[in-house]
Amino acid sequence: MEKKEIIQKLKALSERGIAGEKENATKLLEKLMKKYGITEEEIKSQTTKVVNVELRTDAEKRICSQILYAYFDHAPLYRRFGTKISFWTKLTKAEEIEFKYMLSLYLNSFYEEENLFIQAFIYKNDIFPKENKSNTPRAKPTAKEIEQSIKIHAIMGGIEKAQIRKALKA
Repeated sequence: MEKKEIIQKLKALSERGIAGEKENATKLLEKLMKKYGITEEEIKSQTTKVVNVELRTDAEKRICSQILYAYFDHAPLYRRFGTKISFWTKLTKAEEIEFKYMLSLYLNSFYEEENLFIQAFIYKNDIFPKENKSNTPRAKPTAKEIEQSIKIHAIMGGIEKAQIRKALKA
């Protein structure tokens, strides 16, 4: 299913859906339209326009390019050089809504997973002070903390421990 169809179906669901389905579609559509300042006429339009994309890291560029490639008919991500490097692509208004929503969702998820990876890397390589200075008892972990701990241990299984050799002996 094409992205234009998805936005149009979301709009159709908001108009003709049943109970909760209609309410959820309407809320999501209104939220996206408000967030990106888009009118209903613009959603129906098939005219493409330049969409600027703010990307800070190579990982963000890779994720953005992959979204465009996979979901938006291989729309390229262009790079503009000047005083500051900026990125842009060409999409319709409906595609822009969907693209920006997908990009924010994937980037948020990526950074959550990246944080878990960093924690797993630290645990796997035992990068802690030699003496634990805190003797305060820990509170009982929450369900989310337990879930994150399980994920961290799973990630640790796939990480190879870095081998550090002492260069000088005292």
